[in-house]
Amino acid sequence: MYYREWLFFFFYKNINFFRIKNININYIDNFICKNLLYYKFKNKNKIYLDFFLSYKDLFLLNNFLLKILNYENIEYINKYTYFYGLKIFINNKVFVPRIETECLIDFILNYIKNNRFYKILDLGSGSGNISLVLSKLIEKSKVLGIDINLDSILLSKINKNRLNINNVNFKLNNWYYFSSNYLYDIIISNPPYININDFNYINNNILYENFNSIFSKNNGLYDIYYIINNFSKFLKSNGLLILEHFNNHKKIKYIFKKTKKFKKIYSLKDFNNIYRFTFGIKY
Repeated sequence: MYYREWLFFFFYKNINFFRIKNININYIDNFICKNLLYYKFKNKNKIYLDFFLSYKDLFLLNNFLLKILNYENIEYINKYTYFYGLKIFINNKVFVPRIETECLIDFILNYIKNNRFYKILDLGSGSGNISLVLSKLIEKSKVLGIDINLDSILLSKINKNRLNINNVNFKLNNWYYFSSNYLYDIIISNPPYININDFNYINNNILYENFNSIFSKNNGLYDIYYIINNFSKFLKSNGLLILEHFNNHKKIKYIFKKTKKFKKIYSLKDFNNIYRFTFGIKY
C-alpha cells in the first residue's frame, strides 16, 4: 500500500474519532510529515512524497498515530528523548525532560569556574537528565541525584551506564527526609510546581505523565517552599540553590528573601522569554 492510499483509508476508517477531535486529513498529513517520518522512519527525503509502505510501516503508523492523537507523548512511544545532546532513555514512570530546562544547564555552565571542583545535588532527578549532563560537562565534579521514585532511580542508572559517566550517582531518597554529612556547591531542583487547581488548563499530554512529578499543593509552591527553607543547610557558603518553576517567580523570590539565608536572588528567563528559574546564593 502506498502512503497516500493509506492516509485516505486510515482517515475514513476513523472518521468519527476525527470528527470528535475536530481533526481534518490535512492536519494528519502535516503531522505525519513533520513528526512520524522523522521520529520513526528517519527519512526526511520522503516527506510530502508518495511512497510504498511495508506491513511493518503500516503497523507502526497506525499505532503510533492513534497514540499521538490521543495526546500521548511522542517520547514515551519512542522510549527516549534528547537532552542537551545526550540520548536519554525514558518511560511513562518518569517526567519527560523539557527543552526549556536546557536553559538551566546553560546558566550553570556559565556560573562555574573551570579550575574548581564542584559537589552538586540534584533533587528529584527523574530520568537523570540534569545530573548526567552536568557530570559529563563539568569534569571536576561529583554529582548526586536523588528521587523518591524507584523507577526513576533504576532508569537513571541505566542511562548512566549506557553513557559511561562515572562521576554521578543516583540514590532512592525522599527530600523531606534527606540528610547528608557533606555540603554542596550547587543544589538544583526541577520539582513539582503545577498548581493542582490548574489541572483542566494544562496541555493534554501531561495527563500521560507521572502525577507526583508535576503537581504540587499550595498553588504549586509546596515543594518549592520546603526546598528553599530546608536545603540551605546543605549548601556551602556562597553555594548556589536554583529551582525551575513556572509563572510565579515573584512569589519564589519572596520565599528566598524571607529565609534571610540567601543573597543575589534573581529570576531567569527561558527560550520563550518566560521567567522559568529562580536562584539564590547562600550567605
